[in-house]
Amino acid sequence: MSGMMRNPKSLALMLLAAAAGILLLANRQDGIRPWDRDVAFVAGAGGFKAEGSVKDYKSVVQFNPNAPEQASIHLTLDMRSTTTGFRAADEVALSEEFLDVERHPTAKLTAKGAKLISDGRYVMDAELTLKGVTKTVRIPLLVQIKEGAPVLKGAASVNRLDFGVGAEEYRGYALDKEVQLAFALVGEKLNEAISPPKP
Repeated sequence: MSGMMRNPKSLALMLLAAAAGILLLANRQDGIRPWDRDVAFVAGAGGFKAEGSVKDYKSVVQFNPNAPEQASIHLTLDMRSTTTGFRAADEVALSEEFLDVERHPTAKLTAKGAKLISDGRYVMDAELTLKGVTKTVRIPLLVQIKEGAPVLKGAASVNRLDFGVGAEEYRGYALDKEVQLAFALVGEKLNEAISPPKP
């Protein structure tokens, strides 16, 4: 880690990766292209950007385009499996100051009921629980039907400070408060009679 400390760019990347690592939703299921199943957060610090992932999670998603008001998302993430691709960044991200995975090993996101905005586009209000703090997050969604199952693609901006993740700066480096997250969740297969929304 000391080697990274001597490199301002590497340190900035490490810090923003740690700050951004709070939220990363991913789903991996057979038959879904990598872009549909791999989800990344994007955060900034000192003009740099970083992404990461949470490897272990459980999700149950139900979404019928003909009945969006009945849609539901239940996602549980094992925050101990958070990885940024940088070992030093992972150590910082998992530490007490940031994710504090020893005392808060899991994060949860739940949402019920979606509102149609336009063809294939919806919005859901989700309850995000992280480090023992629960906040409402509005998530715009693009819903597509692939191989008989709904794929929900969403993006949202979350203020990490609301969840007590890190501070405004770390070792003199300013960290962006807002973390951009993008995700794709694959839901349970629909009845054959369901027609996919227009692209």
